[in-house]
Amino acid sequence: MTRSSIILGAPIQSGTRQPGCVMGPASLRTAGLITSLEALGWRIEDQGDLSIGPQAALAHANPAVHHLAETRAWIALLAARAEAAAAQSDLPVFLGGDHAMSAGTMAGVAAHAARLGRPLFVLWLDAHPDLHSLDTTESGNLHGTPVAYACGLGDFAAYPPLAHAIDPARLCMMGIRSVDPAEHRRILEHGIEVHDMRAIDETGVVAPLRAFIERVRA
Repeated sequence: MTRSSIILGAPIQSGTRQPGCVMGPASLRTAGLITSLEALGWRIEDQGDLSIGPQAALAHANPAVHHLAETRAWIALLAARAEAAAAQSDLPVFLGGDHAMSAGTMAGVAAHAARLGRPLFVLWLDAHPDLHSLDTTESGNLHGTPVAYACGLGDFAAYPPLAHAIDPARLCMMGIRSVDPAEHRRILEHGIEVHDMRAIDETGVVAPLRAFIERVRA
């Protein structure tokens, strides 16, 4: 049976001060992602890139926070489109570059999973856990907040309301190499499974990855 995938681009870079993230979706398409997926037997529907209009600035008690209005708008848009894409295909794929997009995509897929009455697991492959709230981020870069938001951890009144939070017990982080103190406290508080780069360098990635996949399969 042919499997289907909806592709959505999110050229977002409001979560960082580093330019270039907007080029992510175009770069992946130019590199031949669609052709490669089709060669693997997937039926691909590329729905193009999403966009938001100009946003009125939103202030926050944390003066470091920047581009809050734009990030909030992206989260709302991506959550709605991710939920729809998850319902309409076997595996939606979201192309971006700025991790702030993950707040919306995870929230949308979580809403779809909740509607089906199925648990949602998240394998987070990243150098950072992205477990900051808007209050704890020192850089003000909101790409450091998606996991905390999607799991309902911390104060996110300035973000769109979260319909369904992801259970931190179903979260597995791999490749972590940089954790801020506030994020470290959150990891310990919620018992989040973390395999940092030191552990992976020493024991490899296969065993913890296989164990996580077996949990999902079960």
